[in-house]
Formats: sequence, structure tokens, C-alpha cells
Amino acid sequence: MKIFATRRAFTIIELLMVVAIISVLLAILLPAIGRAKDASFITQTLGNLNQMKVANNSYASDYNDRVFTAIPDDAGMCKGSIQAQCTCYLAIACPSQQLLGFDTTGALWGYWVSSGSNCPVQVGNCGNWPVLLPFVFADPGSGGTGNQGNNPYTNCFGAYQMANTKMFNPYVNSRFYDKTFFAPKDVVGMSNCEFGFEGDGEYTPNPANPQFITFATYIWSPAIMMPPMILNAKPTDQAIVGKPLDPLAGIGSMRAPTFGQSQYPDLKVMMMEKLWLQNRGKAPPLNGNLQTPRCWLFNEAYNSAPACLFIDGHTQVSAMNTATIDDKRAQVQNANDSSIAGLAKGLWHRATPCGADGWGTFPPLGYDPMIDNGPTSFGILTVNGIAGRDMLKAGN
Repeated sequence: MKIFATRRAFTIIELLMVVAIISVLLAILLPAIGRAKDASFITQTLGNLNQMKVANNSYASDYNDRVFTAIPDDAGMCKGSIQAQCTCYLAIACPSQQLLGFDTTGALWGYWVSSGSNCPVQVGNCGNWPVLLPFVFADPGSGGTGNQGNNPYTNCFGAYQMANTKMFNPYVNSRFYDKTFFAPKDVVGMSNCEFGFEGDGEYTPNPANPQFITFATYIWSPAIMMPPMILNAKPTDQAIVGKPLDPLAGIGSMRAPTFGQSQYPDLKVMMMEKLWLQNRGKAPPLNGNLQTPRCWLFNEAYNSAPACLFIDGHTQVSAMNTATIDDKRAQVQNANDSSIAGLAKGLWHRATPCGADGWGTFPPLGYDPMIDNGPTSFGILTVNGIAGRDMLKAGN
């Protein structure tokens, strides 16, 4: 006699229960996985900044403890507009060039400033002089560069955001497009130069558009690249360099300071992520409020928290809302101090051509209305430069 087993199928209710349980588990696990991935990205970007620390230390050991600079020390002897300063300097000497590197054909790419009898190679022009300046003091306006999506405003450009050029990249891996220079959350920058990561040359031109260049996610604080007198809080010293503050005035105004001049090494940013990458939530990747859309800058949202490297060598994620509160506290604490200029009583300067709130966002161009009068110059126009501080206490 054959005995047949009774087959029993799942009921619809049982299937729905299984689906519901799986859905609940996914709802619990997916956020945890997302947080773990986010934490790994932050760990990676802090690791990149630790490599930048080593690179900056190596540079400083080669140049007597000095901060990175691209501009000749004596460029300040030439005054006037950027064009006038460049023309004047080229009549004296040929500046070092802001180069990108050699490609596999042996061609050397760069922002050439070499016209003039003192330069052996007669290419380039004074239009490229701003890439040698630490920071161009100008009203950011509303236009983007339009050439890669992750550069800040055109006329606030400068050497402070060109860490992956040939002047500095030998202290990293001697490559312009190296992943160490890009934060893992900088998806626009990473995708724009993915071709370069696989290239064999020091520099790999974009195959689709050779003029399309992507600079590093990480920028120096331009405040540490200029003598402290440029961003000094004392009214008398401000009168020396001019008002608005003008780094193109004075023979020593272009000489980069030493790290030893820092009075708050644990509170002064050396390098940071220039983009709004942490806590972006559902904000779109590009700022569409501008004539040419570009990535959001780190100081265009109250909840932004860029990864930062400080002069003492520690790294941390620094919250912009904390910097905002610290700046307000400093303004209150210094309100009655007559030895401090009125627009320098907080943690950063407002007395510059970059606008009443300093460098960065100009409502309604920013993402967050709370940023108005907020941390627009965190790490950028720090009062007293390298001798100043960007926060009131270490930690975020």
C-alpha cells in the first residue's frame, strides 16, 4: 500500500505575514546599513585629511615650517589691480608656475603666467595670475565657473583650492587626479575625474573636453596662507593694508607665515572639505540658484559639517551651526573692546570686498535661510589669520 503525504500550500495570510516581517526587518536594517556606510565615508575622508597632514608637514620641513604658498614672497612690492600687479612682477622676474603635470605624451599642462622677457617660455598671460594668489578678495557675486560643477565662485578663486597641482601633489602621490584629494561623498567631483584615476600620466586631460578640470575636494584655509596682518583685528593695522582689506599692499604681504605663528593650533583649520557633503539630506547635489549651477559650498547650509584638519594635526567633523554660535559669542564678548575693529569682533572678518557677511553665500542663493549672518567665513577670512581661531573650543 502506498501512502501519499498531504501537501499543504501557504495561505495568503501566511505569505502576507512573511512579507510584512521581511519589510519590518528591511526597515530596521536599511537605515543602520546607511549609517554604517556614511560612517565609513567619514572615516575615509578623515583618513585623506590625515594624509594631507603628513604632506603639509613634509612641505613645512622643506620650507622652514612655512605654510604652502604659490605666490612669490616679494610679489607684494607690486601694488594695484591684479593685472597691474602681474605686469609689474613680470618686469622684475618670472614667477613659479601653477602646473597640473605631464601627460603621457610628454605635454606639460598648467595655468601659465609666463609672458614677459624674464620668462624662458613665452606662453600664458596675466589672466592666470589669480591662481598664484592665496585668495582673491572679491565679491563672489552669483556666477559659477561652469567648468566642473564643484568649484566655488570664479572671482574668489585662488591657490587655496588647488591642492592637487604640481606644486603640492609630489608630497602626496605626484598625481593630479589621485583619490586622496577627493572626499568619497564628493560624487560630482569623483565622477568628473574618474578617467584620471586610471591614467598613467601625472595629469590626464579629460578625453571629452581637455579644458574641463576638476580640483581637489579639500582646500586650505586661505587665512593661514597670508601674513596675520592681512586679517588683523586691530584698526591701526587694517589702515596699513587698506580698507577693504587688500593683500596686494606691502612688500611682505604675500609671504606665507609659519605654522609656529599659530596661537590656537587646535582651533584653527588648516584644510577642509570645500563642499556641503555631510548632513545634506534631500538637498539636490547642485545649487541651481546660480547662473551656472555648481555644487553647494560647505558654508551654504546651517546643518553642514565639513571634515576638517586642524593645525595641531587632529581631524574632526566641524558643525557649521556650532561655528555660528561661537562667532556670535565672540561678537558679544568683544563688543566693548575698542582695540578690535568693529567688523572683526567675531571669529572672521566682514570688512572685505567679499560682502557684509564675509565669504560665501548670499541669500537667496544659499540653501538655508538660517545661514544669513552665519558661518559664511569659517576657515576662510579668520580674524588674525593663522594666529586666530575658527571655533571657541576643540570638538564639534
